[in-house]
Amino acid sequence: MSDKISKYDLKRTTAFNRLKETYDIGVAISSDNSQKSIFLARVETIDKVYEDFMTYHNQIISLISDEDFKKYDALRISADNAFYGSKAIKYQIVGDNSLTNNSTNVSTPKITAKLPKITLPIFEGDFKSPIDLLVGAELVPHILRSGRVLGEPGQPVALETIFGYILQGMAVSDHVPLHNSTLLSCHTSIESNLDIQLQKFWEVEEIPKISSLSTEDVQCEEIYRSLTYRDQSGRFCVPLPFKIPNPFFRNTCYQARRLFTSLEFRLAKNPELRKAYCEFMQDYLNNGHMVLIPPEDYNSPTAYYIPHHSVIKNEISGPKLRVVFNASFRDTNGTSLNDSLFIGPKLQQDIASILLTFRFHLYVFICDIKQMYRQILIQPQFQNFQRIIWRFSSDEPIQEYKLLTVTYGVSSAPYLALRTLQELANQGESHFPLAAKAIKKNIYIDDAICGAKI
Repeated sequence: MSDKISKYDLKRTTAFNRLKETYDIGVAISSDNSQKSIFLARVETIDKVYEDFMTYHNQIISLISDEDFKKYDALRISADNAFYGSKAIKYQIVGDNSLTNNSTNVSTPKITAKLPKITLPIFEGDFKSPIDLLVGAELVPHILRSGRVLGEPGQPVALETIFGYILQGMAVSDHVPLHNSTLLSCHTSIESNLDIQLQKFWEVEEIPKISSLSTEDVQCEEIYRSLTYRDQSGRFCVPLPFKIPNPFFRNTCYQARRLFTSLEFRLAKNPELRKAYCEFMQDYLNNGHMVLIPPEDYNSPTAYYIPHHSVIKNEISGPKLRVVFNASFRDTNGTSLNDSLFIGPKLQQDIASILLTFRFHLYVFICDIKQMYRQILIQPQFQNFQRIIWRFSSDEPIQEYKLLTVTYGVSSAPYLALRTLQELANQGESHFPLAAKAIKKNIYIDDAICGAKI
């Protein structure tokens, strides 16, 4: 047991000597400013030294008897004085000279006259002097000692600290009438949490601002307005909003064929999936949403071939297959169709606003715009950028098709669909004002959430 105590005591003493040396250098700065840099370098590591001291000290305390506690703890008190004294000197050296205004003018003799047992040489004269040091509340318990001298009622109390006695409590000024009052309030905030929370509160309560269009959004809108038209059947025919006219894609046909061969191999292993896939493609063909390309036009160097694959979507009625067209597929130059298109401005109404309006109606209904994207035609000059590879049977030769409508998977598709809905509402507003209002305010993606009060 004594060997352990001796070992810990040696390490504790080493740490204490370091603390004491740092404090002595700090005290010496008042007469020899040349040691300031040495002191500041040492005080940077003083927290670790003090932590080591307390670790070894606690190890000793756990091994000794209660009778020996006072003897061994005396060094701890001296270490505390050296540690907190060094920190106080550091704060005084690097402190801010404008932490707060000078304190109120209060006469020292009038206060000390009521405390005959002590003297306060530090506070000779008036208190109206620059503030040298502000001590944080976390340090106060460590700088206090046991001494305390009570004054008369209405007088401060003298508390003993490692710096000497301090006065705390009420004090009456010799120079200020009793009916006057002085208010001094100091506020310190280390973090700006309150400011951040208040900012978030106002952001939540603020009415959303209409965002201005970016340069790309303006260009995309100009392409749509200048090129969009309706055919003889009334269908809208829209352009693909390319960033650069007539883009060139390299070797997409070869890579699309390779990916289709891989897809076909997977479908052959799952007859049910292949059947559903074929039905989906047949529906596309029957509705005139895609057409077969003549063999003499196969492998066009100016076309973009979109790979496709299946995604199974679980619905209440059971699993449902959806064919996904991957327009993010890159050619050998590292460019994809989506890279070359403007995405367009955000036109989708806020879902919270739609649902709030929905609650005001007495009678409501919800409907789905069936195959909304596929109701909008892509203009002929852009259709070659939507070619796909497909065949209904492995016994047939591989064939090329082109998609004639707005295609999900193409980055501009959401904009083209919603912008066309807006254009439809604008053109029909004079004849169908209520329907136009519903289209503009009550459509979320392809769902209409509408109603009426009457």
